[in-house]
Amino acid sequence: YYSVAYLLTFLFPQAEALATFTPLNMSIALVLALIFQPVKRFFDKTTNRVFYRDTYSTDTFYTEFNKSLAATANLSTLFAKAAQYISDTLKSDGVSFFAYADKRRITVGVPRAINLPPADADMLAEYTRMHQGVIALDKLQDASMRRMLVSHRVSLVLPLQYEQEVIGYLLLGAHKGAGYTPRDITTLETVSDELAIAVHNALSVYALNAATNELRASNNQLQKLDEAKDEFISMASHQLRTPLTSIKGYISMLMEGDVGKVSAEQKELLAQVLMSSERMVRLIS
Repeated sequence: YYSVAYLLTFLFPQAEALATFTPLNMSIALVLALIFQPVKRFFDKTTNRVFYRDTYSTDTFYTEFNKSLAATANLSTLFAKAAQYISDTLKSDGVSFFAYADKRRITVGVPRAINLPPADADMLAEYTRMHQGVIALDKLQDASMRRMLVSHRVSLVLPLQYEQEVIGYLLLGAHKGAGYTPRDITTLETVSDELAIAVHNALSVYALNAATNELRASNNQLQKLDEAKDEFISMASHQLRTPLTSIKGYISMLMEGDVGKVSAEQKELLAQVLMSSERMVRLIS
């Protein structure tokens, strides 16, 4: 480009536009062109941190979140890791888990745990029996539920259902930016099944450990050992089902063309893979 422009100044010396051409001007233009993208990335990153723009990748979120779920079977550690990751990604001022384990209430959260009183927990359980999906404070019509959530500084509630039974709740505080977006809610709903399976597995391990401690204290409770064995088998089967859920989800996304056009031949192959994964789920069940 430099050579052609320089040659044109000799061929057309009368052109005013070319008369302004100098090596210095060309050098400045090239420098500006080269540094544009790095400068743009710098300001994008800075404004993202200041204004909490919605820039997280859902694919990265699903991948990293699944890693955090598979990293441990300890209930408290699982809750803490998942809560911290959700808080950092969705820019929430607080994330807390609430669940029942062996007739005990377990609450873990960052930076604080939201410990619902029994009356409020019963109200939430009754409401989730009548309504499905995420409970958003800004769209809530029930005045009593709205007052209860406001009193605990909760903006979103994600019920965790396992085999049509609510086994716990994910409670999110206020958003640090402009508020939660429909994309945030969809992301939470997408991972709710995997999160519920992981929580159920952790609850099973929790119950298994509690049963083991009781058996060490008393030889007269051998029946609990058989129950713990059943819980372990159930936990193992659901742990096998967790990655298959992700596989089925991503295959469905490919077949629907979410990541690009798919040919008829490719769809047929993907359908065979999806059928095989569903067969494996039935086999595990």
